[in-house]
Amino acid sequence: GISEYPLTKESIEYAKKVLEEHLKCGIPIPTSNRIIVEGLGRIIIIHVPLGTNGNRALATILSSKITEKMRMNVRRVTDPYRVALITPNPLNPESIIELIRSLDLEEEDIVNALKNTHEYQWKLLHVARRMGVVEKDAKISKIRGLAAYLEDTVAEKEAIREAIQDYFDIKAVKRFIEEIRAGRVKVEAYKSRIDAEISPLTRQILVQALPHGLIPKGEAPLNIVDIVKERLQNREIILACIHCRKWMGRYKVKYLPEEIVCPKCGAKAVGATHREDILKILGKWHRGIKMSDDEKKSFEEFQRSISLIMSYGKRALIALAARGVGPTTAARILKGYMKTEEEFYLEILEAEKEYLRTRMFWEG
Repeated sequence: GISEYPLTKESIEYAKKVLEEHLKCGIPIPTSNRIIVEGLGRIIIIHVPLGTNGNRALATILSSKITEKMRMNVRRVTDPYRVALITPNPLNPESIIELIRSLDLEEEDIVNALKNTHEYQWKLLHVARRMGVVEKDAKISKIRGLAAYLEDTVAEKEAIREAIQDYFDIKAVKRFIEEIRAGRVKVEAYKSRIDAEISPLTRQILVQALPHGLIPKGEAPLNIVDIVKERLQNREIILACIHCRKWMGRYKVKYLPEEIVCPKCGAKAVGATHREDILKILGKWHRGIKMSDDEKKSFEEFQRSISLIMSYGKRALIALAARGVGPTTAARILKGYMKTEEEFYLEILEAEKEYLRTRMFWEG
């Protein structure tokens, strides 16, 4: 039972609460020998604990098979305990179970599946750079164009080997399939509705899918604000004091007070950053030592964050904790301070989506 683990009383209570909430949704608790495949219309959630690389491999192989058999593109999101498959048309969880049972995992199929992944393409880019096939500063878009020409080459074989080593635990998937066929692992199908109450275990993977715009339009869960809020509140942010330059700390947003002051000197000149070396940068600024372009940019953003935190307190930190939301974007979101909590979090979500779209454009 849960009491066997070295957890604090609070952690045990939290775990019990999560599991109780999950059961209220009418779905059994998934375990290592009971896998739950949950259908949410165009989103399939597979509750399976194969670990980060095991679930990434399973999602990749399943996505490839769905595309091959059903002629539809699949987007995937994974974590160590769940796989989310997002498709243009609804799928029955039963059909996914049949697909899992039928996986033969031939080497050719595995390789073909991996070659369609971003992880493999990055590996191929790095290998091609090392081998001098492309320029050292070549972008990922170049390798996409060259991939066909590198088929059956040493570069391709090495990229596949490295991708499997670093990103895809194929052995874990093979063991998983064997356990199912041997009857040691049961797989059960359940249908849920994304516009109804979503279990906390399912919510964990949806939290990751939302910023990437992967939830089908018009099918965002009703408690989308709660999902975004939960994710941002659990993000970590680094705070430091520009006044005394002696204090820096990393904190989860949810544990921070409404008013932020330096615990060393009591000043309100506290800024937010994601840089661990912020005190070094502040020291350079104070002593007039020349900073690198990267340090200068980080310092300027840190400076702008100070005024936001002074003006808006914790709400500023929530905005700054979001992916790709710097002081400029945060200031735009925070200007309408009297907006509802729902509007505030939805604006942050839109800013994250925009950042991810822009990043993909520039990386491409």
